[in-house]
Amino acid sequence: MDPNEPLPAFVVQLPPTFPIGTREVTPLLHATDLSEHLLVLAAFHRLEQRVKETPAQFSIHSQYTVSEPIKWIIFLHRALYRFERWVEKVVERTERVDGYIAKLSDDEIPPLDVLLMLHSLMLNPRTFAEDVDRICPSLGKIGGFPLKQLAARIHLQTFEMTVSPTQIVEWEELTQMPFDMPMTTSLNDIRPMECPQCLSANFSVPWIVMPTVENRPSGMFALGLGYLQNSFGVVCPTCQLIITKDKLCMVKFARDLFRCRYESYDAREIFFPFTTLDPVTGQVDRATAYTLRNVVCEALPNPQAQNDNWVATFCAKLGWDIENIHQYLEQNPAVRALAPPMWRRIGQIFAAYRHESRFSVDLVYAVQRQGVFTSAMVESLGWAPPPRRFARDDSQLSIAIARYHAFLDLHVENPYLVPTQDIDLVWHTHQLRDRYRAETLSIVGRFIDHSDKIEEGLLSQMFQVTASLWKKRFGVKYSLCECQAQASDLTASETPPIEMPQLSATHPSEHNSITILGNPNVANTRAERRRVEAARVSAIGAALGLDEIPGNHAAFLRTSKFTTSPDAGWGAMGLPGFAMAGEVDPNTMTLDAVDRRKGKSCVMAYEMDNP
Repeated sequence: MDPNEPLPAFVVQLPPTFPIGTREVTPLLHATDLSEHLLVLAAFHRLEQRVKETPAQFSIHSQYTVSEPIKWIIFLHRALYRFERWVEKVVERTERVDGYIAKLSDDEIPPLDVLLMLHSLMLNPRTFAEDVDRICPSLGKIGGFPLKQLAARIHLQTFEMTVSPTQIVEWEELTQMPFDMPMTTSLNDIRPMECPQCLSANFSVPWIVMPTVENRPSGMFALGLGYLQNSFGVVCPTCQLIITKDKLCMVKFARDLFRCRYESYDAREIFFPFTTLDPVTGQVDRATAYTLRNVVCEALPNPQAQNDNWVATFCAKLGWDIENIHQYLEQNPAVRALAPPMWRRIGQIFAAYRHESRFSVDLVYAVQRQGVFTSAMVESLGWAPPPRRFARDDSQLSIAIARYHAFLDLHVENPYLVPTQDIDLVWHTHQLRDRYRAETLSIVGRFIDHSDKIEEGLLSQMFQVTASLWKKRFGVKYSLCECQAQASDLTASETPPIEMPQLSATHPSEHNSITILGNPNVANTRAERRRVEAARVSAIGAALGLDEIPGNHAAFLRTSKFTTSPDAGWGAMGLPGFAMAGEVDPNTMTLDAVDRRKGKSCVMAYEMDNP
């Protein structure tokens, strides 16, 4: 088509209402919402490219360079620190806490790296809802993700955010940090620290230091003492406590324990993470939250605070080791008497204390998982940034919205569904609304969570079940991409009642999948989880008359987003979990590297043995 030729007219209009369950629901989103989100995704994608393209300010040694994935992970950790600072100083400012202001003003819009973290937190809707309730009610007042405000500021050629002078002043005065974060980190860049024992806050630590390399019997091993490296440790200049990441995780738990014991009252109950919402319905389940809180609080010691620092006193009593908490719980009769489902809930609680971030989800890891979807929108579909044809012909976006409403209709009776890429885009956009939880509870009868940590094999089976349910309910194919079926396979009776969606847009949304290698504990936990989930999947399949759920493994066979090679420099950087030796699994193309400190196997720089 001649680029100067007028584009065709808008060809698909959304109906006034969609049937979802027994209700007729007006469209929850419109094509403009998706276009704005796609523009923001393009900006996030371009930010990642800029970070990876920027030359590092140092080299590790002659054999290893600072690879692009390392640059991005370092950047994300610093962005997380800035996000937490923004939440503390801007979101939780006194005027908002006291109710004088609510939604973010234009001047309160933070830098793009900080918005990337907020975006990832909100795409974990259950965790976001619980964290808002438990630790940061002000986040629930800002009006959701500022999608329209941000999209209006994205430059359509550079995909960078246009910033006003007052916006910069607001940020820098409140956070005491520069608005623009450097694309690369030098050995001179530092972050402030507070000692959890004496509460001294008059020292800083480097993010990265030049690692030292040791020749061990198991191979070359790099040790890095910077905050982001595997052997981080700093001595408090005031009390001489050796501060490590494990101790910071312990402090995070102790602070929550203190709040549960001493700061809960009728108008503001405090609970542990992952306990207040029913795992299936998403409804508030205070009874279970009370039970778990009381059992855990009563099972653990309650020492007399020294120097008015109960948290440090508790940590010292337990040797500053969170593993000792597990021993207390395992030996407590009340805990041992709990039914298996409640045991699993306690395991979920401690998943929030495997990292030192204020929030329950590891946001650096979450950004990386969600980056797979962003790449699909930008590179595979070419939807982000919104192509020129969406300006006059947004039929593909309207089709995606219609399919999402059908997806919600299917969710009324089927809680375990896997979206296609076009549906997932609409779903993500919906999750960024502050009314997402209320709307799904009202329309579907459940608060629909969005898990992006489902094992590949199970995910493919669940997708096959979703496709079967879709075909049975609506009489048309769910996925039309090449890994599912050729377009010629469609018969006239299977043609959707609206314009045909872009075939590749109906590919399974695969950013949910993860692969875990080599850890026996992970394998055992995974086997039990798979047994429970497979029973649910089989029950649905039996109801559909399917003797066997073959899965759709071809749709999920891909080179991992987290693929790297043994000499890419992970171990040489001394990042957590990585030695300089590593093997690439030829079946999954995923680096399996061993954290020699803990004897655990992990994928990339993050342990994935989730409960």
